[in-house]
Amino acid sequence: MKPAFSDHLFDQVFQRENIRTAWERVRANKGAAGIDEISIDEFPDWVKAGNWKRIIAELKAEQYYPSPVRRVEIEKPNGGKRPLGILDGIPLAMAPSPGFQHQRVAMNMAFQLRQLLDSCPHCQVLYEIDVEFSEDTVVRPDLIVICHTPEGERITRPITA
Repeated sequence: MKPAFSDHLFDQVFQRENIRTAWERVRANKGAAGIDEISIDEFPDWVKAGNWKRIIAELKAEQYYPSPVRRVEIEKPNGGKRPLGILDGIPLAMAPSPGFQHQRVAMNMAFQLRQLLDSCPHCQVLYEIDVEFSEDTVVRPDLIVICHTPEGERITRPITA
C-alpha cells in the first residue's frame, strides 16, 4: 500500500534538521522508554549502530511496522490513576506535527476546509474543540467542524453534528 502523503513530505520528515529538532524534543521531555525499551541515554548508540538507517530503509520500502503501545499508569493530582500509552521512540522521532498516524488527514485538511467554507452558505467560522465527558476524560479528535453563522463572540444556538 502506498503512503497517502507525497514523497516530498516523506523527504522533509527525514531532513537532518527535522530529525535533530525531533530528537531534541524527545530528549527534553525525559520520558520513559517505550515498548522497545530504548532509553533516551541509549538512543544515540542505537542510531550509531545503524538502526536508524535500517528504519528509514524499512519506511521507504513500506515495510516498517511500529511496535505496540506500552501501557502505564500515572498518578493524578486527585489521587487516582490515569492510563497512558507510551509509543516506541521511532514514530515519535520521525513524526511531523500533527503526528505520523494522522499525517494523511493533515495533508488534505487545509484544502478540505477551504472547500467546506466555499461550498456552505452558512459556514463562516470553523471551530476546533475538545469534548469533555468527565474531569479525567477528554476526547480530542483531529478536528470537529461546527458550521454556523457567528453572532458576536459566542455560539448562540445549539450545535448539531
